[in-house]
Amino acid sequence: MKLSKCAVLIGVTGGLLGGWLSQPRPVQALTTQATVKLTRKTEIGPVAPVEKLPDEINTTGSKGNLTIDAVSNLNYQTQAIDQAITLEPSSTAVAVQVSDRRAQPTGWELTVQPSGLRQGSRELQSQLDWPTTGELKTVATNVSRPPQQVSPGQLLNQRANPVLAAKAGQGIETWALVMATKTAPVTLQLPAQKLVAGSYRGTLTWKLVSAPTN
Repeated sequence: MKLSKCAVLIGVTGGLLGGWLSQPRPVQALTTQATVKLTRKTEIGPVAPVEKLPDEINTTGSKGNLTIDAVSNLNYQTQAIDQAITLEPSSTAVAVQVSDRRAQPTGWELTVQPSGLRQGSRELQSQLDWPTTGELKTVATNVSRPPQQVSPGQLLNQRANPVLAAKAGQGIETWALVMATKTAPVTLQLPAQKLVAGSYRGTLTWKLVSAPTN
């Protein structure tokens, strides 16, 4: 019985030893390096829309590392008014596109300042409502986190109202905010008032600020 047990033990040991002897043993080991240097272009041209945007959008032609690339006009259809009313844009969507191609993206904020609507010296009592339910779009290869929709809802005339904000590391490369009229309309609120017929016009002043946001 002892002889049988010994034969089994030697067989196992021999198998392990043969496996170890069959493994290749390094004669010499070296460590080398792989390096790459990345730089940013010193001159960066205008950025094209990330996709087909509404027909009434204007491309700005802005050049640089932090830019507003495109922004929509706001047009509303002719309306007879004798009481308070809410109007939706005549276009299918309103959009604005921002690009951040800085080497150190520390954050940014996009604001819009409505002037109010006027006809000559006559001012129309009005207010724009900008919801936070728009759609953020970017190119398929962009893996950065999106900016945040931070509109207060009702935009104050003659004030810079925040619309989009990006913290450090957010909103890198190109992002478009699309406000579809069917799902997230930028509405015009007109309270009941005495009106003179005619066309009323105003402006929207957009500003893109490079600054860390909380």
